[in-house]
Amino acid sequence: MDENKLILIMNKLFTFIIALLLLSCTSVEEKELFKILDFADANRDELEKVLEHYKQDSLKLKATYFLIKNMLGHAGYDSITLKDLQPAYNKLVTISKKHNWERSVSWARETRAFGENIRINISPLSMQQDISTIKAD
Repeated sequence: MDENKLILIMNKLFTFIIALLLLSCTSVEEKELFKILDFADANRDELEKVLEHYKQDSLKLKATYFLIKNMLGHAGYDSITLKDLQPAYNKLVTISKKHNWERSVSWARETRAFGENIRINISPLSMQQDISTIKAD
């Protein structure tokens, strides 16, 4: 093996060892956070603003890490869809109040009749992942 190839191999090995050492210096918590920030995709900037805001307060920063890491799998419904359903919900509340919130036979009859007569588009509600929609402000 000539000397140039040996130097090239040594350089690659040295670079690999340095990279490995640098990666091992990152805490598990930070590695998890980076994965979640990658998952946030277009909303990553908003989450990074929050992290930047709390970087001077270690306790608040730790709490922020915790909250961001636990956002995965949490979602809410699209507010536009919910606004479309609000009148139907209000009518059901009115019926339930009229019956003192008891599920009596007359309550069941009235709510069933309401359900049969209502014409709203109850398509699958659009879910929005918290990690993708939360804002820094």
